[in-house]
Amino acid sequence: MEPQRLGYLAEFAQAQLEGLEHLILVETTSPVSFFAYPDKASDLVPDGCTVHVLSAVGEDSATALAALADEVGAPSGAEGARQAATRPERPVGDLNAETMARAVGALLPEGAIVADEGNTTGLFVAGATAGAPPHDWLCLPGGAIGFGMPVATGAAVASAGRKVLNLESDGSAMYTFQSLWTQVREGLDVTTVILNNSSYAILEMELSRVGASADGKLAREMLDISGPDLDFVALAKGMGVAHASAPRQPRSSRRSSKPRSPSRARPWWRRSCHRCSDAGHRSALGRPSWGPKEYGRPPACSTSVRSYPLQPNRPWRLEPSMSTANLTEATFEETVNADGIVLVDLWAEWCGPCKAFAPVFEKVSEAHPDATFAKVDTEAEQRLAASLGIMSIPTLMVFRDGILLFNQAGALPEAALEDLVSQAEGLDMDKVRSELAAAEA
Repeated sequence: MEPQRLGYLAEFAQAQLEGLEHLILVETTSPVSFFAYPDKASDLVPDGCTVHVLSAVGEDSATALAALADEVGAPSGAEGARQAATRPERPVGDLNAETMARAVGALLPEGAIVADEGNTTGLFVAGATAGAPPHDWLCLPGGAIGFGMPVATGAAVASAGRKVLNLESDGSAMYTFQSLWTQVREGLDVTTVILNNSSYAILEMELSRVGASADGKLAREMLDISGPDLDFVALAKGMGVAHASAPRQPRSSRRSSKPRSPSRARPWWRRSCHRCSDAGHRSALGRPSWGPKEYGRPPACSTSVRSYPLQPNRPWRLEPSMSTANLTEATFEETVNADGIVLVDLWAEWCGPCKAFAPVFEKVSEAHPDATFAKVDTEAEQRLAASLGIMSIPTLMVFRDGILLFNQAGALPEAALEDLVSQAEGLDMDKVRSELAAAEA
């Protein structure tokens, strides 16, 4: 199997590690969750699993692995499974978390170093770059907000001649923005991409997961960093960055620069996901299309900054609409095994990407009354989610006549979801069943 990163969320990492009997640590420590979540494990090692330390942090892991291979009699020159060398197509359509991630995956140069503090907006990027040319990835192993820009600076100092890409969320950038001045002063080759959604979305999610509420006015103010809006291009130029730019947005989508009214509601979560599971999911349906507009390569200069203002999604309601149904462990099997097309959206109330996808799912359901559109609350139905192998949400499943046709994590745009339904409607199910029978023979 291809190597996988452990999920950020404790329950997803637990699902990945479930069933392990032995866990071997190579220059790392035993996996734990970021925070102490109510009713969720902090120690992610499965019960009954033995942890073995092959090499501690800072030790010679290559020599330790070679010695282990000799000890177990591994064939000389044998190689394990490698990640397939694939890149996403250069994206088209609106600029959002998904298309940004696909642009990075399509253009990341060989030997690049990525300092990743994209947080909620950057959560598609790991999946989109998994098959890119060899590169190094520096991500946050603890909870220290603001680490990305200093780490990018240090990487550029330590690895002269290599391209350094810093994916930086807007709130985190404000902690250590002065790193740009150092990069300019030292002539470092760093491209910084500011993922600007004007909120501490990662903190909103964590507050919800630990059972706290940000519904009060003062709590909302603490997590909203708009009004006045931050002009990251101007800030970067003030640090001496000569190449700083922001893509133009349609006039109707530009945020107001007026100070925010104290009563203004906080912005909603922006499009992102907890892990892009693009690789490894088999599907009888084709890839979705992404729209007409293409974005080019970031400027190939030494120190540069691009600020990407990601537009807010419209609010959603937690209750399903008249055209969608809630599924439970008791009703799931009967529903998906029924004749016809069944689409299942697996979600949770704390999940920002789920909130972004919900109105799209409901709108498309209203246009297809002959299909069944259903939702599974993974928090309320944890046993069902575990039995389905769900490691990331939102996850969309498409069934027809009891056959699973599509199973993929991530929020689809409306056009892509419509295309998916159309493909399911157009399938020759006799041919699908014949192919399945041949594969199982």
